[in-house]
Amino acid sequence: MSVETFSFPKERRLRTSSDFHKVRESSHKLFSKSLIIYYLDNNLSYPRLGIIVSKKVSKKAVVRNKIKRQIREIFRLNQNKISAVDIVVIAKQAAKDSSYLQIENNLLKALAYAKKFSSDSTKLM
Repeated sequence: MSVETFSFPKERRLRTSSDFHKVRESSHKLFSKSLIIYYLDNNLSYPRLGIIVSKKVSKKAVVRNKIKRQIREIFRLNQNKISAVDIVVIAKQAAKDSSYLQIENNLLKALAYAKKFSSDSTKLM
């Protein structure tokens, strides 16, 4: 029996602009009502996440940070069900009016559509 960890360490994040650029230049792009999701398979044994919430979504930093916190939390709780992939999530303007559950539903459905998310407890390879 393995213990699942729900931490979100630095190595699970896309941090450099070259990481973001590499993923965004990939041809894998998904759209939902409130999110645009780019993904690219990586050579690591774990997924990584990058989040972009521009001032077009809201001029208020509080709102932008709330959206980022929600996306980060969704990823943190579900990272053991996501295959080894780099993900860049770009929030659309509709994200500021969406609830946590709506954002979670949009993100996980998009990843499931891309066959990068397993809804059961076994991790995809």
